[in-house]
Amino acid sequence: MTQLNSEYLMELYKKITEIHAASLQLGAQQPQNELITVIDHLSRVAGFLVDLRLQELESGSIASVNPTGYLDSKIGIANTVMKRYQENVLSY
Repeated sequence: MTQLNSEYLMELYKKITEIHAASLQLGAQQPQNELITVIDHLSRVAGFLVDLRLQELESGSIASVNPTGYLDSKIGIANTVMKRYQENVLSY
């Protein structure tokens, strides 16, 4: 069974807060569909983290085979979309 180490969780938390802060700042200037994608992926990461943590608390382990792969994928997509959006907004 898998367990998420605290170093991984802290790094993931930093990425979530950085992307979230950037999306809020840019969203206030120019709301776009890209920001909805970013928010969607961050929400999925947050929801999955809660599910994983609940599994750890209830059974002491995580039943998911590769939770970090899913989390890294969702955070990566959110980060890529956010960077592309920032480049487009700043280039105008």
